[in-house]
Amino acid sequence: MKSFSRYLILLLILFGLQAENVKAATVSWAGGNTTGPGGANAWSNPGNWNTGTVPTITDDVSIGAVLAFANPPVVAPTDNVSCATITFGAVATLTAVPLTVNGTLTVTGAVTVLPTLLIAFTVPLSGTGTLNCASMSVGTNGNTISALLNLTVKLSLVSTLANLNVSGNVTVNSITIGLLFIGLGEIDGGFSLVSGTTTIGGQILTQSTAFVLSTTVGVPTFSIDAATGSTATLILTNANPINTTPTSGSTYAGTIDFYNSTGTGQATVNYAYTGAGTQTVYATTGISNLDISPALYQNLVFTGTGNKQPNVLSGLLTVAGNIDNSASSPINFVTNTNTVRLTGTTQTIAGGSYVNSTLPASPIGTVFYNLTSTATTATLSGRNNIAALGTLAFLKTSNTTMNVDATATNSLTLLSNSTGDASIASLSADASAAAITATVTGTLNVQRYVKGGGGSTGPRRYMLISSPVANASASTYNLLPFFATTYITGSPGGGFDSSPQNNPSVFIYDENAPATTNPNVVTGNEFKGFNTINETVPMGNGVEFYFRGSRTGVSSSTVFVSPFPAPDNATLNFSGAVYKGAGTNGAFNASIINFPATPPTYYSSSAVTFSNNLSYASSASTKKGLNLVGNPYPSVIDLQKVYSGNSNAYRYYYMLVKNISTGANSFSTKYAVYDATNSGTPPAGASRYAVSGQGFFITSANATSTLTFNEGMKVPYSSYTSPASTSPVFNVIRNPSVVAKTLAVSPDKANNTQQVTAAAAPAAAQTNADPMPRLRLEMMKDTNILNTADIAFDKNSSAKFVPGEDAPYIAASGQGDFFYSQSADSVGCFVNYTGNLEKLRRINLFIAFSNFGQYKITSPIKSNIDERYTIYLKDKYTNDSLDVVHNPVYTFNVDQNAASYPRDRFYLSIGIAPGHEYKLLGFSGSKVTGGIQLTWKTDNESNFTGFVVQKSTNGGKSFEVIDTLQSTGAGSYTFTDPAPGTGQITYRLAQSLVTGDTQLSKTLVFDYSGDLNVLKFMVYPTNTAQDIHIKLGKTYSNNIKINIISATGAMVKTLTTTDTDSVQENVGNLIKGLYIVEAIDATTGKRIGSAKFFKQ
Repeated sequence: MKSFSRYLILLLILFGLQAENVKAATVSWAGGNTTGPGGANAWSNPGNWNTGTVPTITDDVSIGAVLAFANPPVVAPTDNVSCATITFGAVATLTAVPLTVNGTLTVTGAVTVLPTLLIAFTVPLSGTGTLNCASMSVGTNGNTISALLNLTVKLSLVSTLANLNVSGNVTVNSITIGLLFIGLGEIDGGFSLVSGTTTIGGQILTQSTAFVLSTTVGVPTFSIDAATGSTATLILTNANPINTTPTSGSTYAGTIDFYNSTGTGQATVNYAYTGAGTQTVYATTGISNLDISPALYQNLVFTGTGNKQPNVLSGLLTVAGNIDNSASSPINFVTNTNTVRLTGTTQTIAGGSYVNSTLPASPIGTVFYNLTSTATTATLSGRNNIAALGTLAFLKTSNTTMNVDATATNSLTLLSNSTGDASIASLSADASAAAITATVTGTLNVQRYVKGGGGSTGPRRYMLISSPVANASASTYNLLPFFATTYITGSPGGGFDSSPQNNPSVFIYDENAPATTNPNVVTGNEFKGFNTINETVPMGNGVEFYFRGSRTGVSSSTVFVSPFPAPDNATLNFSGAVYKGAGTNGAFNASIINFPATPPTYYSSSAVTFSNNLSYASSASTKKGLNLVGNPYPSVIDLQKVYSGNSNAYRYYYMLVKNISTGANSFSTKYAVYDATNSGTPPAGASRYAVSGQGFFITSANATSTLTFNEGMKVPYSSYTSPASTSPVFNVIRNPSVVAKTLAVSPDKANNTQQVTAAAAPAAAQTNADPMPRLRLEMMKDTNILNTADIAFDKNSSAKFVPGEDAPYIAASGQGDFFYSQSADSVGCFVNYTGNLEKLRRINLFIAFSNFGQYKITSPIKSNIDERYTIYLKDKYTNDSLDVVHNPVYTFNVDQNAASYPRDRFYLSIGIAPGHEYKLLGFSGSKVTGGIQLTWKTDNESNFTGFVVQKSTNGGKSFEVIDTLQSTGAGSYTFTDPAPGTGQITYRLAQSLVTGDTQLSKTLVFDYSGDLNVLKFMVYPTNTAQDIHIKLGKTYSNNIKINIISATGAMVKTLTTTDTDSVQENVGNLIKGLYIVEAIDATTGKRIGSAKFFKQ
């Protein structure tokens, strides 16, 4: 009884302490007065207040903290009442302390919910009216005694009020109490927005306060819990809506959940900052207590005049519902390269209408950096953009569709500027290679930035283009959208811009054009101008285009008048539908333009044939099969993947860059060729990658060749250029033709031809990972690379020209400098795969000049060239020679003397370096514990000599291969035979030389008794491409079962043998990998042994 009395006294003391937490309120709600105006619940009924008066703007109000009541307060629709503060609490009989506001209630100070000893309670805020307050606090970080004996209870404010406006901060507290590290109580505060609109002008803070040695951290929560059928909207107007710095003595804790999915309700967060700075938009990282499941946001809205920006670099914003951008200032997703991911089922993005003046070309509307989607259906309306270097991607868990609103204009634009291009990633497979597809419907814009500025920076020039989008519901494109942004001239009446000569400025390449009298003369008859601006071109075909600048940057009154104005930095535009094939991985065979034998004067889509077969009809052997194609995607493609995706049919990709000035602000062009079989650095101007909108030439091998594109050929823009700030090279071209062999330097060009910097810097010297010996020579003037010649010394290649193996040299109209190597039958080559260095003696070089002066021939790449060989550049004019393998530069002059510029002035002389012949210095062996060890020493073997260890057990009558090794240049090599057998054993070493010859060493003979603890069971060689030898250790009279097992445990081969101690087995048909050989006595079941080998 005494214990109970003491406990009762303790409770009374604690209640008294709790009461100290509540100020002596001026007015406390009592309720229940039925005689006054409005009845028992009316806020405006004086009888419902303990003072008998309705609170005024200077009064502090207490609801439930001191007095229990049965009738909660209601602010009537006609009421417009005020008070200084409101404090909610609960005595022992109350578990809910409601407040209903149907009119307007203004609290000039704070609204506070105070904790109560032993009681968890809720403050429901409801009604159709408006509650305005200066701040709001749930819980306290002050006197924590109220947490005593509360074993984790919840203190909640739940709002379904139509309008709750908090001009200041909202703080949610948790308090914990402990003694000697034992938790005695915890009260967790919570703010829940269930429906209605809550506007917060200050910051949201969740924090926990511990008392008396407590080590527990509470879990305060702020959440949007939209109930089924309800709409809950949170409007954030502060520049930094979340505060992560707790008050002194407290800890930042708990969770903030902008989307707690509790049903079919709609939860919306509206960033509505109107200040002069920038509002922080929160991502899934950067704030540790953000709850991001199932998404960070359901609906995301932007309003107001202030700028807005996610707060972390590369931050992710997940949105399960709709995005509505009605702001009048930019939302900056670009600076921090943020990703917005759609994670719902059916979603809509309503784009903005503001001008992004800080971005290049000032795009209009929402500019996403990365926009990704797992939504089943997403619709873009308004104006939306993907930033340069950004990506539209689909992380597919099911078939996905993104609709570009057909009723709106410019609903989606992929931006392009000097930093790079926007892209659409693969529409056919996600990172897990799931066989699920994505579809983009509707019309979008794909920009193509082209460098202008005149001079050598961005002159008027020819270039190759290829549309990354198709005409709606078609597999072709036309130039009408392109025509809207740039000047295109052509035949009168064709819908083109009118010019003094009406010369065409867009062309289709005719591979079937008749050869001229001199096939080496550069002519333009292979290019056909468009008949009308409406002509269609199948996707995957390229077009030649003369760039004069954009319509907005160059005046129409001067663009065709000499001296021609410099083009601007132009943003040209393609408009149409995303094109994707129906095959696996979205594959499609390009429909190629094939001209008839008697070609039309102009290109008309009705006068040609569209065929899946590439054109292969030219009478000029080096032009036969030359087809102008292009990238059909709004993305960078990897030409290495184009090569492998077409069964290695198209090895060379001809790209062209600006070359030599041809007048004011105009330049000629030259080729650079990417070799898909060479893993080294491409020549200057060439690239492994083709950007969106880029055309290029390939060569077909026959009349039935097809060209396949698929979604797997796409790669991120970062693959194309690094760092990302580097301006992309948009390659250019004009009139491909075999170079003339009779070009001469014109004296009048001596002082008026300007040399310019090529599109890429000289290639750095490197060692190619490819083991093939390679040499690259570059013709230079000053620091400008004028031409590149690649030579590969391939023992399996012909010294004569082979189509598909060698890349023929093709010149461009107006090109004045030429340099290339020649095959043995005098065909000029960009890339010349010639024979083995051992058997070559000379490679002729062709060179021609546009100007007198000093030139250089450099050798930036010389890889895997054995020291056995010398390669000298020979100058027949000066009788000089230079070892180009060990010396990087040869400088020479071209002057008025005609003998200084003959086309055959230079050649390469190849020989054997004195003292570099291969030698076997010694071959010896000895018995060791593990068998018989063989040792051999060599000189000048480099890494091109193959060693084959052979053994005979029949006195040298026949030999078997027991191991193969490749030289490394070490000079000394060993091999131990772990199972020599018994009796007389004979060894020899076969050496496969770089010359193609094979030398045999002397033989070594051993009498072997097998008494040195030799390993009985073995398999050799341990690394093989064809045969393995299985040594059983002795001869067995029983049947021996031999199993070959893969690394996964699968039995891949079984064989049986008897009366032998060794077995040879061919494993050439096994796939590459590790295997286990196991031998078992079939009679006894006894395991004889096991060993491993690796199948190459």
